[in-house]
Amino acid sequence: MSLPNPNMTNTTTTSHRPPLHPDETFPFPRSHSFPPLYTFQPTLLTRQAQLQKWSHLILRYHAHHHLYHLHLSTALSSPLFHNPRIRKRLSHASLVEIIDYMSKTEKDGGGGQRAEWIGGGGKG
Repeated sequence: MSLPNPNMTNTTTTSHRPPLHPDETFPFPRSHSFPPLYTFQPTLLTRQAQLQKWSHLILRYHAHHHLYHLHLSTALSSPLFHNPRIRKRLSHASLVEIIDYMSKTEKDGGGGQRAEWIGGGGKG
């Protein structure tokens, strides 16, 4: 998955791995410590709010760390998606749903094409 890079004008991107240790430098919002955020709710309005929160959080976290790719194979171990203090971790299926949301246009019920699937056939 690739995230927009506001500082670059060409198609070349830089890929960094997210830190795999607790992040002391990124100011996580209070919602990151709210257990229901990690379990998608069946109510459409609540799920839409969760997708928006995750989308915003992912973009802020990646901008803070100058990251332009999110690798599904390692992302769920990062402090962004795993909060050991509350013993919660986002599921792989939920992360795929978030990235799908981020990759769709607002017209199609998505997050404004703020991400795109790249390489390996997408949702792996």
